Amino acid sequence: MGTVRLSDTLAHIRNCMAVHRRVARLRITSANVSLARTLNRAGFAPGFCIAHDLAAGGRQSRWLRLELRRAHASPAMLSLVPASRPGLRVHANAASLRPSVYCNGMAIISTTKGMMTGRLARRLGIGGEVVCHVL
Repeated sequence: MGTVRLSDTLAHIRNCMAVHRRVARLRITSANVSLARTLNRAGFAPGFCIAHDLAAGGRQSRWLRLELRRAHASPAMLSLVPASRPGLRVHANAASLRPSVYCNGMAIISTTKGMMTGRLARRLGIGGEVVCHVL
């Protein structure tokens, strides 16, 4: 899994939240679609879709359009903290997946059954690479 690309995506989402945007435009990769689907299921992103628009030169470009949920004019996600990086992959089995230290936070895990929240991975009894923590 390309964590560098995922780190770029997480930084892009953090920057969109910092400037109070309601929509983030992301590159279409399987990891980004899985991340958007996981954030959607967890309630941090109300929706996502693949959007088409015209790029320079008249050719069509496709983007992943991720809507960001806001609660009372502040972002629902306070921060996205990458856990794994190319030099240090963080793996966790089902027994070591504990509830987040932060009261409302969650971990996003990349497993053999796809990307999912730490709570769901713990319930299914599978582990994987810890991609990021959502606070």
